[in-house]
Amino acid sequence: MNKPEGTDKQTQVEVAKITARTAIVVAIIVGLMGLITGYVTRAPGPLPVTPLADAGKAVIYSFYRSVKAHPEDAWALIHPDRKAKVKPLGIVDATTFGTTYVTTVAYRNPSVLFDKEDQTGARLYWVTFDVQDSLPSATLYQGLSRPMAALVTDGIVNRDRLLRVVLDDVRKQYDVPKERLPEIERYVLGLPATAVLGPKVVSEIGRKFKLSAPSGLAESQNMLVWTRYIQHIELRDSNGWKIVEGLFPSVLEAYYPSGVEIPSLPSPL
Repeated sequence: MNKPEGTDKQTQVEVAKITARTAIVVAIIVGLMGLITGYVTRAPGPLPVTPLADAGKAVIYSFYRSVKAHPEDAWALIHPDRKAKVKPLGIVDATTFGTTYVTTVAYRNPSVLFDKEDQTGARLYWVTFDVQDSLPSATLYQGLSRPMAALVTDGIVNRDRLLRVVLDDVRKQYDVPKERLPEIERYVLGLPATAVLGPKVVSEIGRKFKLSAPSGLAESQNMLVWTRYIQHIELRDSNGWKIVEGLFPSVLEAYYPSGVEIPSLPSPL
């Protein structure tokens, strides 16, 4: 049978195309293998592998998942050394352990991050979460969000003593003209109690009333205070994303107690 004219040429062209494609693929594979080999041979060391970190995180998540509904499972995750330490407190088994969480209603937003491994092989984690408790009413706690004037009116706080303490601190940092005292006092009494009792009250009075430091004032012994913020920030597009709401007031502004160790995690800031 005679082949149609041009068939041999077409076949040669197709073979050439396949050969070319194969060569390109082989070249890419060889190149990638060379890059991988070069990286492995020149890498400064093996990539860090911490499988136990995940196992530790799983234990912590399991503990908080179980502690309310299945305290026996949570108790099983407590180390014998810890059990011995709490035994003098009357916590001797799963039942007595479970009673320490009797007020707990719910957990939200748990986060467990591996921190480090110490010389003994123990592993440390930073653990954060929100927890809701059902608690008896506490007048002082409920008063923290009320204006300080309300606590004065209710007889919970002594007005004169409060203002004397606050203004003594302010005078250590700033000149306070006598004619400004009435408005400063009104400002303090109008603040939420939690703000008056917080570490920023002196600096906020100085900022709001534009007070200046007295001449010859020795350098003040400032406190170093860490604060935990949670913000719910809204952004909108205006030639790029821009912040609209959420910087102030914050959802949460909580001061760490003085001297405690705070989380030190990788930060883009």
